[in-house]
Amino acid sequence: MFHWLLRKSARLFSGSFGRVGDLPIAPAPESGTAGCGGWDVPFLHWPSEGCGGPLVLVHGLLSNPWIWARLASLLRDKRAIWAPTLRGHGAVPSAPACRPDFSLDSTTGDLLAFLDFASLDKVALLGHSWGGKIAVHFAARHPERVTRLLLADPVLPAGFNRALRRFPGLATAGFAPERCSYPDRKAVEDAHAKIVYLFAWDDADRAFWTRKFSEQPDGSFVPSVPDVVYRQILDVTLQEDTTPLLPRIACPVLLMRPTFTVSFWPGELRPLRRALQGRLVERRISGDHTFVHSNPRDTAKEIEDFLQGA
Repeated sequence: MFHWLLRKSARLFSGSFGRVGDLPIAPAPESGTAGCGGWDVPFLHWPSEGCGGPLVLVHGLLSNPWIWARLASLLRDKRAIWAPTLRGHGAVPSAPACRPDFSLDSTTGDLLAFLDFASLDKVALLGHSWGGKIAVHFAARHPERVTRLLLADPVLPAGFNRALRRFPGLATAGFAPERCSYPDRKAVEDAHAKIVYLFAWDDADRAFWTRKFSEQPDGSFVPSVPDVVYRQILDVTLQEDTTPLLPRIACPVLLMRPTFTVSFWPGELRPLRRALQGRLVERRISGDHTFVHSNPRDTAKEIEDFLQGA
C-alpha cells in the first residue's frame, strides 16, 4: 500500500523528477574488488578527464553502488567518481578472523581503507540514507580527508525520528519488497512494479534492483543482505548518536532533502544546524527518499553548484 500511494502521488513532484528516459547512461563503469581491512569490497569507478576533485559515493541500507549510475553519468565529465560496496551488502570477509561488526566505527574504517586502496588523499564525500550517517561519522573522524561533505536525505546523527523510533514497523514496511524471497528471476523482475523509484525499468533500474538479491542453486532469489545484518544495522547502528562528533567536521556541508521524506520531523535538524553554523547549505530536491536515482538531473545540478572549485 505504501509504495502504491507513493506511485500515485509521484505526479505531484515537480522539477526533473522521473526525467530519466532520455538520459544516456555512461558506458559500463570500471569495477573491481578492493582489499580493505580484511574485507573484499566490490566497487564501481567512473574515470574522468575532468579537473575536479574525486567524488566518493556511499550507498544506504539494502542498497548498492548501482544506485549512483545515472548521477555518475551526469557528473563524470568533471570529476572521477568512486562507489564502494559497504560490508554486509556484497563486501565479504577475506580473512577468517574478520568479525561481522557493522558499527559506524567499523564501517568508517572500511571507507578509510578504501580511500587508501584507491590512492585518494582528499575527496568530496556523498552519502545517502544510512550512507549519509556513515559519511558524517567519517568526516568527523577524518576531517583531513574530506573537502566537501554532501548528504542525501541522511539518517540524522541522533538516529531515526520520533515516529520511526516509536513505530519501528514503519521502516520495516518500507523495506518489505527488498526483504522478500522470489521463486525465479521473472518473479524478481516483476516485483519492481511495487517500487516507486523503478518506474523506467531501464538498465540502471535493472542493475540496481536485481543486485539486491542473490540467486540460489535452485534458481530462487533471496535478499543479498542477510537478515542478521539488516537487523543489526536497522536496530543498532542507525540509532548510534553521533551528534557530539559534529563540531569536528571542518568542511562545507550540503544537505539535500527530497520533497517527500519521513527522515526528519520539524526541529530535528537544529543540532546539525547549530554545529555546522556557517558551513551548512540546505537544498530541497523534487522526489522521494531515493531521489539520487529517480531525479538525477536536479541532484547533479545541486552537487556541481556546491562542488564548484573543489
